[in-house]
Amino acid sequence: MKRYTFLILSFYLAICLVFPKLTAYSAISDTQLLAPVSAGQTLTIIHGYNDPLPNEKCVIGSSSDHCQNQRYGLDLKPSDQTKLEILAPLPGKIDWIEGNCLGIRTSDNLNLNVCHFGRFQVLRNSTVKRGDVLGTRSTSWIHI
Repeated sequence: MKRYTFLILSFYLAICLVFPKLTAYSAISDTQLLAPVSAGQTLTIIHGYNDPLPNEKCVIGSSSDHCQNQRYGLDLKPSDQTKLEILAPLPGKIDWIEGNCLGIRTSDNLNLNVCHFGRFQVLRNSTVKRGDVLGTRSTSWIHI
């Protein structure tokens, strides 16, 4: 069941990010994701994958967490490369921060990893609202 949930979530995220006008700030529920960039930008999916690879190490709750709870990912390239802020795609608690990644835990226990930070503007255990600035990115893309 988890596998299908993540497949659906990944597909839904891709649709929301390709068609950002469908997810205006005021019109979405807590179960929908917001694009992790400022309004007016488009996102290009530059890579999508299903992990882990055979024999790949699996560490739950970390940036190397490519386990059953985070198997599907997207690398998203924002259209405006001068705007470096990464926004919270959904509300939740910052469950962990490691390396250049963080994990947002939602009220229904979903774990959403966001990666490629150059600088964080949140702390572990802080609560974030959808659209809050999490930090700035260090690469040309954002991983979700």
